[in-house]
Amino acid sequence: MNQSKDLENKTPPTSARNTGGKKSQFMLNENDLQLMDLTGVATKEQRLRRQKSGLSRKEFLYAVNQDDIIFAIPFGVFQIKIAFTMFLYYTSSSFLTYNMAFFLIEPDIYQCVFSVDPYKNTYPCTREYICNNDIRSYIDSWEANENADTRLYNWVDTLDLHCLTNYHIGLFGVALCAGMTLSSLCIPLLVQKYGRKMFTYLGAFLQILCYLVITISTNYHLYPAVLFAFGITIPFKNFITYPHLMEFVPRQQIFVGGLMRCIDGLVFSISPLILHFVTHNTKNLLYIATCLNIISIVALLILYVPESIKFNLSKGKYEEVIRDISFICIQDHVTNSKKEAMLKLIKTYQYQQESRNNYSALHFVFSEDQYFYGDKEKEKQLFNKLNVINLLLMMTCWIATKFTFFTMIFYVKYLPGDLFSNATLGGASAFIFLFQSPILQKLCPKRTQQCSFAFNVLCLISMFLMTHHFVDQHFMVYAVVFMCLRAGMYLSFSTIYTQHQDLFDQDFLGPSFAICTFVSRLFAVSGPMIAEVSDRKVPILLMILLNSIAFICTSLLVVRNK
Repeated sequence: MNQSKDLENKTPPTSARNTGGKKSQFMLNENDLQLMDLTGVATKEQRLRRQKSGLSRKEFLYAVNQDDIIFAIPFGVFQIKIAFTMFLYYTSSSFLTYNMAFFLIEPDIYQCVFSVDPYKNTYPCTREYICNNDIRSYIDSWEANENADTRLYNWVDTLDLHCLTNYHIGLFGVALCAGMTLSSLCIPLLVQKYGRKMFTYLGAFLQILCYLVITISTNYHLYPAVLFAFGITIPFKNFITYPHLMEFVPRQQIFVGGLMRCIDGLVFSISPLILHFVTHNTKNLLYIATCLNIISIVALLILYVPESIKFNLSKGKYEEVIRDISFICIQDHVTNSKKEAMLKLIKTYQYQQESRNNYSALHFVFSEDQYFYGDKEKEKQLFNKLNVINLLLMMTCWIATKFTFFTMIFYVKYLPGDLFSNATLGGASAFIFLFQSPILQKLCPKRTQQCSFAFNVLCLISMFLMTHHFVDQHFMVYAVVFMCLRAGMYLSFSTIYTQHQDLFDQDFLGPSFAICTFVSRLFAVSGPMIAEVSDRKVPILLMILLNSIAFICTSLLVVRNK
């Protein structure tokens, strides 16, 4: 009997499967897909190739997906080399992004020499003195007080920004965030088309170019353009570097991912310690970032970094996948039997895809999880009422998380108390990433996200109520509260990804993730400007409001069993 007839006989009747209230005439359930023998719809040439590969007909009884191949990748010397290299690249950009407050902080006190003083003594004066044209006419010379506790040699000195308005100071951060927003909109689409490897190298080289311009140039008008270009490269580490590395360490994703984010977050602690005890020149932070970037590029060029396995599988580049897997097996000293088992998985997947492509000629539209009949039916399935409501609720949570995170990067310089204590202890909260997995196992993602937003609100209210007099007397208490706020921010920042995956089906996950990322980063662009508002209480009040709304939205989320 013709094999296509056998496949038609396996198709359940119309009433056997219901998708979102809509009946599909062409629909297979998961058991049918798993047990379906797809070799029958292969061409004669394809069947001959399979016989030469030594694959029996029984090996096609159960479907092999991309994750089966990824999770078969071993862990060894290759993964350690790649992880170390990508750690350097991942954290290098943070020395600029996370330290924007230090690059733009203005001196508290200046030393002025007044013309009316015949003895030419120096007197303490403020920024208003040297920037007021009427008063400045009586000042012979002025300079920042080098003995002040928070005195740093930064862009304010390099670009002569002493008399620049807060609005123009905020534009530096806006340029950086605008680049990130544009990149987050385009990069996911480009990665799907061209892969991850190319953009890893492109981002690294572009960052080095930006570092060189910033360290050499003293042109005020050039900096925003360079920061915009640098901002374009920042999402590379979230959309490209991080998922690229996770493909090579499938069984260690939780540990390696948590360690990677922890080290990245510790830049918040390491940088103020360097500026306080080693050097007061913020340009040295850029030198560190440049060195890390150069080392990572050299290592990437010396090491062979394979293209994304999932990308090559989705594009049908099976020969490249076999070559890359073989290289990894050699590097990790994998036995021949295990290597052959992995290569058989790849070939099985290849032949399944070929059979499914042939089978699509029977007017079925295939996806890894199920069959949909027609694009219109699929769109109705994706954009149903529940998905749209959850998307709007999650979008609010994303906005609160990204806005709080990026606003605090610029606002930390205006917090009462000791700047270096606040920044150092705040960065130490990055260790929360190492405990994310036990927390999620103890609490579900929804409850964890609720707790993180509630914790953020409590910490922000405490910071709002603390008076300057109290903080001056107990600055370490304020620093500890700020550390707790950072921990809540990190927890919400990481949990929101897990919660997002639990809410939506695979087909809706990509579009919903892109929408939430872009909209949240669009709101985050206003963060640097909000941080520069003259009333220093306004940013905290706004963050309290957004985190409170995010807590309510998280409570309203409908998590379904997929």
